[in-house]
Amino acid sequence: MNRAVSETVNHALGLGKHVFAVHVTDDLEAGMRLQAAWRDWGPPVPLEVVHSPYRSVVGKLIEYVSDIDRQHPEFAVMVVLPEAVPRHWWEGTLHNQTALRLKAALLFHPNIIVSDVPYHLHGESWSYLAPEQEGTD
Repeated sequence: MNRAVSETVNHALGLGKHVFAVHVTDDLEAGMRLQAAWRDWGPPVPLEVVHSPYRSVVGKLIEYVSDIDRQHPEFAVMVVLPEAVPRHWWEGTLHNQTALRLKAALLFHPNIIVSDVPYHLHGESWSYLAPEQEGTD
């Protein structure tokens, strides 16, 4: 829970009314703690915790998004991703490439749209937002 997540949730809320966040974890207990902290933080969207025992974030997210697409074929599914933007192009190799891999994997799903919310790593702090800090931007 950080400013990047907050900005991504705000962006998603501006795109539609059926919004929820997804967190993939290999530790269900930690996922439940995150879900409780999410409720305390108070964003107006629910957090879905998806268990992936083999730490396969991209595979589990693709499976999850594909299931939603199958359940609601009358709607396009939009996946909104926070994406780190480093100060220098070469620093990109140092950061997690999950968003890039997920975008590449979803590219060939015709009813799924991917949107990025960039956050600049060299700007202000993207640290944890405590519940009392919400809305103080």
